Amino acid sequence: MAKKKEIFILGDSIVLGAFDFIKGGWSRRLEEYFKTNKIAIKVNRHGLIGNDTERLLKEFGMKTDNRKPDIIIFAIGINDSQIINSQPRIPIEEFRDNLNQLIEKAKRYTQQVVFIGLSRVDDIKAQLVWWSRKGSYLNEVINKYDAALKSVVEEKECFYVEVADIFVDKSLLSDGVHPNSKGHQKLFEKVKGSLLKHELC
Repeated sequence: MAKKKEIFILGDSIVLGAFDFIKGGWSRRLEEYFKTNKIAIKVNRHGLIGNDTERLLKEFGMKTDNRKPDIIIFAIGINDSQIINSQPRIPIEEFRDNLNQLIEKAKRYTQQVVFIGLSRVDDIKAQLVWWSRKGSYLNEVINKYDAALKSVVEEKECFYVEVADIFVDKSLLSDGVHPNSKGHQKLFEKVKGSLLKHELC
């Protein structure tokens, strides 16, 4: 029997499936899709609340040591763009550098490296997020970070999955930042479609 391919999905609370009370998030939906269709792919999901590129860089090895993922999917960056005391949490040049380092580390395991683009928020609701008294999110800033992400990913010849267009429909957001179940379903469909299009699964 052929060895199952392994996909590692690394990211933030959206990877974790926050606010999808039906199926546990887009990454769990992807895992279920492979199982249901008897596709020999194992999904390892590692989402952390509040995760950003700086933290992910520090913890990357702990997630992948002694494993050999065939595909690595990163869904990270929106928390880097979070505004705290009038400044982004992670300055954009540092964000770029972190992305380059993540790609370098990932390519030691596989050349199949995928980045999910940044989702968008409801600018009004995201001004006062319930989990942070000092933090807020703005689409104007997120747009710049997503453009930086796309630029780095394309330069390093990785795969980029655009998802910004999904969240033009604000009804797909639960609290103004996190997708609800319908939003996670749309994310799953977009990611699955991209993986199939590029013959990664």
